[in-house]
Amino acid sequence: MLSRREFIVTTGIGGSTLLAGCTENSQSSASDDLEPPLLGDPESSIVVDVYADYQCSHCADFKRNSYPILKDEYIDTGVIAYRHRDFPFLGTLSTQSANVARGVQDSLGNDKFWEFSTQMLENQDQLSSNWWRNTISELGGDGPSIVNMALNGAWNSIVDADFQYGQQLGVKGTPAVAINNQLVPRSSPTYAQDVIEYIERIR
Repeated sequence: MLSRREFIVTTGIGGSTLLAGCTENSQSSASDDLEPPLLGDPESSIVVDVYADYQCSHCADFKRNSYPILKDEYIDTGVIAYRHRDFPFLGTLSTQSANVARGVQDSLGNDKFWEFSTQMLENQDQLSSNWWRNTISELGGDGPSIVNMALNGAWNSIVDADFQYGQQLGVKGTPAVAINNQLVPRSSPTYAQDVIEYIERIR
């Protein structure tokens, strides 16, 4: 039986109106030194940065088809440090979505960030202030407060730093993967295959 990694390499699987307003329960400040959300071994010598835009359908495909292989083979086994990087290049909604996600990280922690981030990629056609508020509330956070702050750019500096760093590496679209600050070109039917080959070369 083929493993998920062998299967993907063999087969090649590869808005509503946004409203901002003050609330009585709004947080007073946002962290300006958030680290990139991370999975795997933070001490690993192999750091995989995935640049994504929450409106990008290819990013949703990467999360659905490539990420599970990387998780099973390299994240859960402690081989790599896997980090999310924001690269919102598809417009205002992309920037707002990135802000909201980093607000979830800031307020609820790393685990809730990954849960929320996954839900956004799985529900790209629903991204809106109401959806964000409801979803964050379901995760146990103060949805109105976090969304209000995000739509007012509370985490813009964090998102902008990722975007600028990605540009310096040569990122032009998403998803884009950099390993130890080296952009991995996509040459295979599935991006996971290119990433796996690169990891295996430097292990």
